[in-house]
Amino acid sequence: MRRYTLIVKTAAVACLMLVAAMSAVAQTSVLYATDGSRCTPSTLYELNPADGSIVSTIGSTGVSGMNGLAAHPVTGVMYGITTGGAGCTANLYTVNLATGAASLIGPLGVPAGKPDATFSASGVLYTYSTSNQFIYTVNLATGAATAVGDTGVPTFDISLTFDEGTLVMTTGDRVYSVSTATGLATSGPLLGIVPADSNMSTTDPQTCQVYLGDRDGASQGELYTLNTSSGAMVLLGSNTIGQMSAIEMVGVPGPCGGEKTPVPTLSSYGLVLTMLGLLLVAARRLRATARK
Repeated sequence: MRRYTLIVKTAAVACLMLVAAMSAVAQTSVLYATDGSRCTPSTLYELNPADGSIVSTIGSTGVSGMNGLAAHPVTGVMYGITTGGAGCTANLYTVNLATGAASLIGPLGVPAGKPDATFSASGVLYTYSTSNQFIYTVNLATGAATAVGDTGVPTFDISLTFDEGTLVMTTGDRVYSVSTATGLATSGPLLGIVPADSNMSTTDPQTCQVYLGDRDGASQGELYTLNTSSGAMVLLGSNTIGQMSAIEMVGVPGPCGGEKTPVPTLSSYGLVLTMLGLLLVAARRLRATARK
């Protein structure tokens, strides 16, 4: 009996440790980026969120001008939007995170300029057009963009992300909060550092840290942290992606609103339960053998 009890306890502890390990791995957010500024060919990268360096070059998207990345908070599918300027067409794509390959969904139907993109926690995709300073929602099935309204902020460089449920927009020198009902932007703090050419931001769903990307258009991209309440920025580091055009942090659901992607799957937890079941069956057979 004691041997049986020991086996069961050992099995339970082993499974709990496995679940904990899986959770720790799953809660590590991954930072993705693309290049493609000025309608140049786009490649998908993984970046180190600690210093902005390239962890791996995943692969070519097969398109040019991929200026917006956003991961769906429920399905985990990565979407990309191409610029409508410099000879490119504003289209919506899905992006394969394993290979980088982009698959066309359809045209936005509006000139997108240099668009960033971001999801709300409810799964609504937002983007911006530098051609008319409007905020749009995007139909995930067709790519068609629907105007929400005029931000009232004429600018060339723009980034969008959700920060704890609020749609946040940065321009070349300032932070704004944007109404998802009307599109109107409310002025916030000045940026602590004026970036050279930034139209990309993202939020870590676990830590709520907002990241801002910048590029010099020639030899390097840069990664900053951004405090959207004060405008304070900290340079984390740089990489060799001179035409870096989009960043997106992907992780498990967290408290930060928008940009939340579930990593653990039912099959993962099913594996744990299966292991526990097999161990219990083995323990019962040992008990039955001992009684004979």
